[in-house]
Amino acid sequence: MNSISLEKMQLPNLIIVGPPKTGTTSIFNWLNAHPECFGTQQKETHFFADHINSYNQSCNYIEHGMSAYNRLFSEVENERIIMEATAGYIDSTNAFEAIPSLDSNPLLFFIYRNPVERIWSEYVFMKYKTKDFKGDLMEYLGYDGNRFSGKNFERGKIVSLINKWIEKVGRDRVYVFDFSDLKRPLYLMRMMCGILKIESGFYDSFSFEKLNESYRVRNRAFHLSAMSIKKIIPKKMTQFASEIYFKLNGSSLPEITAKEKHILSELGKHYADQDARNLLTPIVTLDN
Repeated sequence: MNSISLEKMQLPNLIIVGPPKTGTTSIFNWLNAHPECFGTQQKETHFFADHINSYNQSCNYIEHGMSAYNRLFSEVENERIIMEATAGYIDSTNAFEAIPSLDSNPLLFFIYRNPVERIWSEYVFMKYKTKDFKGDLMEYLGYDGNRFSGKNFERGKIVSLINKWIEKVGRDRVYVFDFSDLKRPLYLMRMMCGILKIESGFYDSFSFEKLNESYRVRNRAFHLSAMSIKKIIPKKMTQFASEIYFKLNGSSLPEITAKEKHILSELGKHYADQDARNLLTPIVTLDN
């Protein structure tokens, strides 16, 4: 396996690559809490994204080049693991070209989730929480009643995308975890600590908070303002603030319709070859 240098670096030696809606936010925050880990101030830097957006407009690969990437890690001290996590990197052309050439040779973490469940979660998130998508599920998946097409559908081919990364960087730098293991977070984090060569005992009494879960947002402008405020409030207050925010601007998601169930059933047939069992990082024996 690829070894991780103890030398202080200004580039990451770990990148959580995605895909979206697979628990990357929770895992990033759990690792970031570890004293031996340094995570970027903004979890999703979008530095290597194919487009400039509100997350990366002040620091991105397109306008500022590779030298600007250093800025995101300027506060690194003596941490063993230096990381960022941008779920959209999994199918980003810029990320695919730039990350493999980083001098730090970062390990890449992917989370595998059933493709149909993942894309439904992504659709619900985009439609009801961020409100970045206005259409229905058929439009989101480019479904015409016979075939699927478009970026969202192609992103759902998780196994094919991970295999492209493996071909690019080598199997020894790629680790694939099962989304279902987020239900037993202590086990998952012990596995990751073993891979990263950091002390796993930190998590024995850790409070595992799940983050970035989907719900329906009533007012998008209020939501964007709240997300800006969230970046500057102390970490210990985020859970309390989130509960208050949900009462003010959140509501439960609508029930899935019969039509949506049918579309997802058809989608499953098109994703039948996206089986990750041979890609998952081998389970190791750990004390629970």
